[in-house]
Amino acid sequence: MNLRLRMIATGERAMPRQREPISRDGSAPCYAERDVFFDGAFVRSRFYRRDALLPGDAVVGPAMITEYTSATALPPGCRAEVDGLGNLVIDVTKEIDA
Repeated sequence: MNLRLRMIATGERAMPRQREPISRDGSAPCYAERDVFFDGAFVRSRFYRRDALLPGDAVVGPAMITEYTSATALPPGCRAEVDGLGNLVIDVTKEIDA
């Protein structure tokens, strides 16, 4: 026996929850410092838990932002900031004084 059903229904539009970013330095989610290979040399880098970064947190490279299924490498001179929706916005265009 087979049953096939096709249905069209209206529903509420999903709106992601946006939080107001608060300026922070992102140091709270830092859990380790290790050497990471960037541009031909090992560089001392901070490691951050992705799920602990909050809107407004900013991380300056060299750094690694880790989570269960992936990692984001942030080379020296780059900056990442968490926006109101929890996205990482990475700036690789300017030099950052650390």
